[in-house]
Amino acid sequence: MRRKFDQIDVDQSGKLDRDEMVKMAELLRIQNFEVADMDLAAEGQIAFEDFQAWWRMRMMFIKADESGEDHLTRAEVQQLARSLGIQISVRSMDVDGDDCIDFSEFAVWWNMRHKFDTCDTNNNGALSYEEANSLGASLGAQVNFEEMDEDGDGTVDFKEFTEWYKMRRCFEKIDVSGDGALDHEEIKRLAYMLGMDLKIEDIDKDNDGEVDFAEFQKWWGGNKTRAQVMSRVAMQMDRDKANKVEQEPGPPAALYIAGAAFFTVITVLPTVFSVLRQIQEISDQANK
Repeated sequence: MRRKFDQIDVDQSGKLDRDEMVKMAELLRIQNFEVADMDLAAEGQIAFEDFQAWWRMRMMFIKADESGEDHLTRAEVQQLARSLGIQISVRSMDVDGDDCIDFSEFAVWWNMRHKFDTCDTNNNGALSYEEANSLGASLGAQVNFEEMDEDGDGTVDFKEFTEWYKMRRCFEKIDVSGDGALDHEEIKRLAYMLGMDLKIEDIDKDNDGEVDFAEFQKWWGGNKTRAQVMSRVAMQMDRDKANKVEQEPGPPAALYIAGAAFFTVITVLPTVFSVLRQIQEISDQANK
């Protein structure tokens, strides 16, 4: 495998760029390949170690896909969990809610699992305060341990980490300014993503004119459908970034977010607009 990697790495940089990733996929005869499947960090290049990890992940997916339908059923996920000796929640993998796991969903899950296991230094299946902080540092995010530890038992299991990670990724995508809080304009973008009438006052409970992550987390946790849509949007935006990383610069961030979200929601979850409007109407009536 190293020889194939070096063969494709024409400039001998020790990393494969986007074009070289495509050539590698062709050499390995991988059909329907997207750069985002290999470049999980959306950095535009991968080192040999990253490629090795991707290849192992790819082989594991193919082996688990006993039906050969290019997705994992609930039964196949359960069989995979038994073979790995770990617990796997289908819900933690199934971003679009179709009750099966395609390779892009599997790749996102695998990436999260790998980060979690790397920081779980004593291999007890849960993160301590120190391990959670280490994980946050590896993700470039500040960690509030209490935010992750939903059941308050003093540790963070993989399910808790997965929910926190999804929320954090979505929050970061909406926070275009990167200042750690959502302002009026960013909430407008969020409202557009979800196709709902949403104002900053609906989330900003301390009335300071912005929404921090803790407020976003409370709002997020109140509705599973909303969380599912946002997870899909964030994943699609990461994939778009990886697949287009070497193209000419695109439109401003606001237009990019709106466009990516619109495309994702329309093509993947065509019924979500009406569902969310009904949720909002019920909420409005309850608040009157």
